[in-house]
Amino acid sequence: MSSPLLKQGKRRLETEEDEESRKRRRSSFGVALSTFHDERGRGISASENRKRSTVDRFVAAPMENNCPVNATPRSQRLAKAFGLVGERRIRYTSPPVTPSPTAPLQSLQTIQKHLTKSLYEIPLPPSLTSASTNIQPTPMTTLSAPGMADDFYSRPACWGKNNILAVASRNSVNCRNMENAEVSYVCPLYEDSERYAQLEWVPDSSFLSMGVSQGEVRVMDMHRRLPSLDFIPERFIDDVVGAMNWRNANEVVVGYTSGKLRRYDKRASEFPTCSPISAHRARVCGIRWNADGTLFATGAGDGMVLCWDVRNERKPLARVDQGTDADISTKEPIRKWRGRKHRSTVKTLAWCPWQPDLLATGGGTLDGTIRFWSASSGTPKKKVIFTDSQVSSLHWSVSCKEIVSTHGYGFQRTGAAAPRKHSVLVHNYPKGELVGRIFDIGHGRISDSCLSPDGTQIVSCGADETLRVYNIFGTLKQLDSDDDPLTRCSIR
Repeated sequence: MSSPLLKQGKRRLETEEDEESRKRRRSSFGVALSTFHDERGRGISASENRKRSTVDRFVAAPMENNCPVNATPRSQRLAKAFGLVGERRIRYTSPPVTPSPTAPLQSLQTIQKHLTKSLYEIPLPPSLTSASTNIQPTPMTTLSAPGMADDFYSRPACWGKNNILAVASRNSVNCRNMENAEVSYVCPLYEDSERYAQLEWVPDSSFLSMGVSQGEVRVMDMHRRLPSLDFIPERFIDDVVGAMNWRNANEVVVGYTSGKLRRYDKRASEFPTCSPISAHRARVCGIRWNADGTLFATGAGDGMVLCWDVRNERKPLARVDQGTDADISTKEPIRKWRGRKHRSTVKTLAWCPWQPDLLATGGGTLDGTIRFWSASSGTPKKKVIFTDSQVSSLHWSVSCKEIVSTHGYGFQRTGAAAPRKHSVLVHNYPKGELVGRIFDIGHGRISDSCLSPDGTQIVSCGADETLRVYNIFGTLKQLDSDDDPLTRCSIR
């Protein structure tokens, strides 16, 4: 009987000891907390408090305060209530950086370094083919062309791969061989009311195509100096040929002032090979095929740029007999995309030779911009060149990343620079910086231009009825086998 009583007595003693230990802990915590506040009120520093505290051999470094404020959840709540411990949070933003007192000095040094960069930096060597090193402000040759039309919409000159320059004068077309300066009189007009509005050489041949103001396209054989054939539309007899461009030696697309297009083929027994295509609401002013002949772009007086795809098939719009005409395309092209960024007539279009997906277009009066387009998607590029003058022609360089443009009348925008009218401008791409300019005050406005077969010279058609040949770009010299140092040395 004694054993259960002993056990109960031991339990009571243990519970009493536990209660006394809890009271001692609470009283020690209160004394320590009051001591801590007293020390803070008296201004006792943390170092003095650290000296007064007993060093614990199990703690590497003494605590900031003697009071274990984070020992238990209850003490942690009290410490938060008194503001002794803050919440631990992860910050995902960097703390604010205080400005350095030397920051204004550093920014001033950066500006001074940028302004004096040209004094100590070694400039890059100039490109051998760029217009910045090859352009010449004075013309190499000046040719007289009496009666040449001063018309923004006409193309009175073209320079073929046979190195023959054809020029439309008052009532005929004259050809000049640029090698031996031989001039020949070709193609008189049939009627006094007619006028040659468009000239273009047929690719890889000796044929010259001429667009007449009566809507007819005549093709002349320059070797025999005899007419080869005529493309006469059925319904556009009184319509003026606004633009034309050859896809290859057989197929041509012609645009008219009514805004419609026609496709002709020399191999077809009947012309044209398809029905007219309603393309624009105003006069068609420019047509250009790309290098592989799968796309062609058109521009007109409504400010629209259209891209047409001839690879997609559509229902034939004309019948072609089997036999010699079996390989002739009789399907209507499908419009791929339409872009409207210009505020005026789009006459000139140019496909980039070293980037086939890039198309450049130029605007007329009250627009004066050169814009760039992606041919695959029709998205305009961010870079826009403002010239504040009519863009009458555009040509890409085949030897460097530059584009040359000719300009007519100028206009002044509010807050803009002076217009670059009556001049030849060369810009680099994609920066759009001006790298060369030719301005001849006696030449007047330039209505059209064409490049030489090697792409180094340009012929401008001025209002003073003259054609002026300027040197623009350079060519890369190809080493012969005798000049190559690798072929001259022999291995022994």
